[in-house]
Amino acid sequence: DQKNYALIYRSMRELLRNPGVQIIVSPISALRKDGRYSYLLKGFRLLSESEGFAGRLAWGPQRIKHPLRWEQVIAGADLQIVPSRFEPFGLNHAQGMASGCIPLCSRTGCMGEKPMRDTRKAGARGNSFLFPWNSDNVSKSKRDFVSAFNHAVDLFFNRPKAWQALMTRAASAAQHYSWRNLLPAYRGLFR
Repeated sequence: DQKNYALIYRSMRELLRNPGVQIIVSPISALRKDGRYSYLLKGFRLLSESEGFAGRLAWGPQRIKHPLRWEQVIAGADLQIVPSRFEPFGLNHAQGMASGCIPLCSRTGCMGEKPMRDTRKAGARGNSFLFPWNSDNVSKSKRDFVSAFNHAVDLFFNRPKAWQALMTRAASAAQHYSWRNLLPAYRGLFR
């Protein structure tokens, strides 16, 4: 469970506590390949159909006539939740940030402090929401995850100008750390 769908599932009721929040959980297809995670598929389905969450939680892939590609979904999202237990690169984060979608991810599951600065610590220089992940203390990690999410939701709903500035900083960081800007440095390493 590299993407940590189990953490998302265990936290879903707390994440959806605010009636203005809507969540799309995708891609679930990876979970279908491994029978150990069938409880997550069933759980997401039951939550999405339960009273209070119907219409606010979508789990994918949805059976729709013209499915959207990931790039289209992320371009229309405000917050990208990627609480990975580990992340080999962070391409999803970079793509989301480039479109102004703010990443919320574990410190072990992100690109690191250079392109990503935690809004709660960096203040007006922040461009993401980060939380510590510890496999040995999942309960604390869950509390930290929910706390980061609640901070993001509070900022989104109560400080729209600050959120807009956050989006601008995220897109700017993605541009600064794009291949176009970093490729000359990499070429220099090989010379």
